[in-house]
Amino acid sequence: MLVVEAVSPNESAHSMRKLFKTLEYLRDKTGNPDLLVLAVQILLEVSMRAETPMPELESAVGVSQATISRNVAKLGDGVTFKEKGAGLVEAYEDPKYRRRKLVKLTPKGRRVVDELYILLNS
Repeated sequence: MLVVEAVSPNESAHSMRKLFKTLEYLRDKTGNPDLLVLAVQILLEVSMRAETPMPELESAVGVSQATISRNVAKLGDGVTFKEKGAGLVEAYEDPKYRRRKLVKLTPKGRRVVDELYILLNS
């Protein structure tokens, strides 16, 4: 259960502005004005590990495998030939268990996440 402490309206407004700036920044960096909070959550989950198995993302985020795959594709190379991805993550076959996919940040993804943490802490 999530426990939320009461904050002043001023602190709340400041936090909301940071959140909006974060979403705006990521939408700009990905070139996707419709980027969903779910995709941001997946990106941040991936950033916390060197490699993340897709099933761990499903558990951490609480959505289906199909939803994870679709969002990883949008954050990665893209969903279709016509729809270009953001290039922030890479999904690839696990060399130890070929039926499983692993996800990691690309160098571009690492830069974006590092810049995002700076933005959030400013």
